[in-house]
Amino acid sequence: MKKSLITFVAILICTIAFANTRKADRLFERWEYFKAAALYEKAAAKHPSADVHYKLGECYMKMNKYSEAQKWYDKVNQAGPYASAQFYLNYGLVLNSLLFVFKMKIE
Repeated sequence: MKKSLITFVAILICTIAFANTRKADRLFERWEYFKAAALYEKAAAKHPSADVHYKLGECYMKMNKYSEAQKWYDKVNQAGPYASAQFYLNYGLVLNSLLFVFKMKIE
């Protein structure tokens, strides 16, 4: 009885996390990056994965919040090689943007 209850709760938690990710994907497709980022952050807190971190980085990059985007892209990069070449392009653009902002503050 106890094992079946634990299994049921685990399945329920996984279902909720994946439902948040699907809803966040739909919001991202409709260009509602702020709402999508909030859902992705909830999913990342419960079940961190490189895909969720990458999508969070994309949301923040599209909102021009490059320091937040770098934080999430760093987590993807630390996890190991990522399958999408788009990730490496976006990561480079974010780092370049932050470098440009840093240089402008110095001058």
